[in-house]
Order: sequence, then C-alpha cells, then structure tokens
Amino acid sequence: MMAPRHDIKADLTELFEARLRSRGRLYATWRLLGDIVSIAVPRRLLTSGGTKSPGLMIDLRHGLRLFAKHPAVIGATVGGLALAIAVSTTVFTILNASVLRPYGMDAPRDVVRVQMLVKNGMANEWPYHAFAGMREHASHARLAIEAIEAFLQEGVRFSLSPTETASREDSLLLVSGGYLSMLGGRPIRGRALQPSDDTPGASPVVVLNHRFWTTRLNSDPGIVGTTVWLSGTPVTVVGILEPAFTGPIDNPPAFWAPFGSYAAIFRDRPIDRTSAMQVAVIARITASVDRAVATSELSAIAAALPDVGIRNEAGGTAPVTGVQLDGVSSPMDGPDSAGMLVLVGVILVVVGLVLALACVNVANLLLAGAAARAREIAVRLALGATRRRILRQLLSESVLIGLMAGAAGLLLSVWLVPIVAAATGLP
Repeated sequence: MMAPRHDIKADLTELFEARLRSRGRLYATWRLLGDIVSIAVPRRLLTSGGTKSPGLMIDLRHGLRLFAKHPAVIGATVGGLALAIAVSTTVFTILNASVLRPYGMDAPRDVVRVQMLVKNGMANEWPYHAFAGMREHASHARLAIEAIEAFLQEGVRFSLSPTETASREDSLLLVSGGYLSMLGGRPIRGRALQPSDDTPGASPVVVLNHRFWTTRLNSDPGIVGTTVWLSGTPVTVVGILEPAFTGPIDNPPAFWAPFGSYAAIFRDRPIDRTSAMQVAVIARITASVDRAVATSELSAIAAALPDVGIRNEAGGTAPVTGVQLDGVSSPMDGPDSAGMLVLVGVILVVVGLVLALACVNVANLLLAGAAARAREIAVRLALGATRRRILRQLLSESVLIGLMAGAAGLLLSVWLVPIVAAATGLP
C-alpha cells in the first residue's frame, strides 16, 4: 500500500536537504529527480514479467552506477572497443564504395569492355575508325550485341565566365552519342546527350555530374540552358544527371560531352574516321545471349576491319585476331577479379583480427573487474541473489559497454571516412 502523499513529500524533502548538505545542490537535485521517477513509474515496468526478481531497468541502472565509480577502467574499455569499431567500419565503408559496390548504371552485368586481341598481345583502346566500323557492323547484325559505345577521358578547366581564371582541372568524359542512354544515365534536369550532339559541326554541349552541380554550383536550378566555359571555350549545359549514375569507371567525371564537341572545346581537329584518336570501347550484350557468343560475333567483326592493329617493334602492324570481353559491373569484375578477391579477403581478415583483439582486451578488463568485485558478488549471493541473477547483471553491464562503444565508434567513423577518402584520392 502506498504511503500518504504528505508522508512521501516529507521524506523527499528530508532526503533532499541531507544530500544538499553532504554533496551539494547539483547532486541533491539529480537524486531527487530519480526518486520522483521511481515513484511515478509503475513498479511493473521495473520488473521482468511481473515477477519478484528485479527487472532489466534496475540491472541497467545498477550498471551505470558501477561505471560512474570506475570511470577510468570503463573509459579505457569503451574507448578501445570504439576505436576498433571505427577503424573496421571505416575500412569496410571505403572498401565497399571503391571495390565491392556495383557501378551506377542499368543492368551492369550485361555491360562489357571490348579489348583488342592481336598475336601475342592485347590493347585496351581502339582507333576511332575501328570503333565506328564495329558499331556499324553490330547494328546490322543485331544478334548478341545491343549497342556499342566509346569514351575518352580528358581534363578541362571550368569557369562561369570567359574572364574567370579556373584554379583547378576537372575531369571530362568525351563519349559517343548513345553512351548515356545505353548505360541508363538519366537526367534530373534538362536532358541527356543524344546521337545528334555527336555529329561534326554540332554546337558544343555538356552534361553535369550531380555531385559537381551540388558542390561547385550550389545546386543552381538555372544552370541548365546557360553557357559555361571549358578551357576557355563556351559550352551549353543541357542537363544534370541523377546522382546514382557513374558509368563503368571508378571515379565519375565532372562533365560528359559528346565526341562532336571535342574540336570546339580543345581547338583541335574533330574526332572522326580520319583522326588517330584512341578510344575505349564498351558494349551491352543482349540479356539472353551467352558472353561466348557475343565474343565470337565481335571477334569476327573486328578481324574483318581494315587497317586496325598494334604497331610492333619491326615497324609493322600486328593485325586484330579477335576481341576479349571483360566485365565492368564493378571493380571486382574483369580479368583481375581473382587478385582483387584475394586482396579483399586479406583486408577483411586483418579487420576481423583487429576486432578480435579489441574484444579480447575488453574481456580481460571485464575479468579483472569481476575479480575486484568478488566481495560484492559474495555479499549479494549471501543476501539471496541467485547465480542466474548475478549472470544477468554482468551481461547487462556488457551490453551497456557494447552499446556505448558502438555509438562512439559510429560517430568516430563518420569523421574518419571522409578524411581517409580524401587522403587516398577516392571520391
């Protein structure tokens, strides 16, 4: 039966005054709030299923009191575990973003890199006229290959006016007219590049990367349709791509422009069948077709192309014998996937060992603390506490330590990830 209200008030007042004299106003006020909460909260919320044994809330509150008595030991325990969690989280976050995560494009498993094979050798790039020839022949066949596109990476200096001096060089990806549509590069403003942009004499246009638009242009909604300057050349911004799109490359560029804009931007001869420009070639395989069939089809097309090959030491040209199709769905895809898998496995094992050592360290500290609390545990057993009750109390304290270390490690990793990414040059 609950005591009368005036008796409770008198008891609280007496306790408050005693604590005020002994420990000060802050401590007395804090304990008074705790007493009021313990009276206001129904007792069934502090017990486990209505039984007579103390509940989880009491175990957690008792654990917090013990932590307050030993701040140095608990601080070292939580700090060490939090540091291990932060390092592990940071490493995995960087690993996932740079190696494990698929590139941002539609159906990445169906996109391949087309490599040139010659006798005793291989090349990663093709002359532009060879790419144009393969695209024409594949478009007539329409069997295993849905589309073939190409790209070439360059650097440009961006400015908003012709008089502004650009302080840094940004990445520009020159692409064929159907590159963005093949890979699923959709605009959130304006439009994407079109095949009509990739024609000789077309007005120079550019599409912006979403991150570049938000960080360098402050998400200016009026930028689409305006003129910007790339290396001193006026270029019209026709669209901004969605943030998830990257294409089959590790570090997405700040700009995408068609091959047709190359001559205007760089004040050079246009990229056409007469130029010696080398481009990287990618293709999308029909979903229902095996990659071996697509390889055979493209090999036959490439081998029939005239004046395509690799210069040898004797001054001649080693002709194309076929193609090799390498996956580009993620950095783990492709010819070096086995080596990448081993590297990722080694890194994850090291991260696991760091976590295991941190857990062993925490276990040692907790065991040392338990040995120091042998008298406390003996007294509680003598007063009637069961072994199960003692075990639950110790587990509650371990859960508290884990929660505090996890929260601290998460906050620390949020700070560490951008620092590590910037130091390693990752986007």
